[in-house]
Amino acid sequence: MKSSEAVLLVIAKTALSDGNIDETERAFLTELTAALGADFDVDALLDKAKDCELESLVETIESYPDRFFVALRAYMMAHIDFEFDATEEAFFAQLIDSLKISDQDLRLIESTESAMNEVDESVPSDRIMELYQQSSFCVSS
Repeated sequence: MKSSEAVLLVIAKTALSDGNIDETERAFLTELTAALGADFDVDALLDKAKDCELESLVETIESYPDRFFVALRAYMMAHIDFEFDATEEAFFAQLIDSLKISDQDLRLIESTESAMNEVDESVPSDRIMELYQQSSFCVSS
């Protein structure tokens, strides 16, 4: 399995974690699928995610910067419907543990998502920019 497919499946599993897929989650998955150039429709992605084990998906994502961005996107997915319930929280805690995200980076993920809900646009932190440039998601200009 390619790393990009594992990323999409982890995010899809995050969406599934509360048992409810709404239109904002579908739109987020559609956008992410297109950004990664994957050949999945959302329903097929969600169906496949149901059958995948989190640990095996995480093992496919090798670099820490990639793992950080998976955790960041998963956290955003869990909050996209403005409800972060106990099942999503438990799933995210398991994901963070599996990805081996540092406490400092977890706080950065939480503060980044929180800042996105504010009216003023914020500039990404130096740490996010550093990790992005090291990740396979970086698009050089």
